Amino acid sequence: VALLIARRPPGAGALVAFFALCLVALLGLLHITEYRVLIGGGGPFLQGRYLLPLIALFGLAVGFVGGLLPIRMRAPAGVFVLVVLLMLQCASLGAVAQAYYL
Repeated sequence: VALLIARRPPGAGALVAFFALCLVALLGLLHITEYRVLIGGGGPFLQGRYLLPLIALFGLAVGFVGGLLPIRMRAPAGVFVLVVLLMLQCASLGAVAQAYYL
């Protein structure tokens, strides 16, 4: 957010507002669906796969912030992002293994 405010590219405000609207609409509708299923007695809905469209928005945000960084900081930031994503992948695989196989 600080980089976006400091180096505000032209037209970025409308694009960020559109993506924020998409994010809020997706999360809001998923919460409404979950609420209606719970009220109807159907048990928990909790389908994480419906959040997969947010991966594209996350990728855009990472790329946008990476483009705003000074050139000498881009490589370390890219390595940091890859390491964090690798750790997230390992934690996710561990959670699946624990839930279904252990």
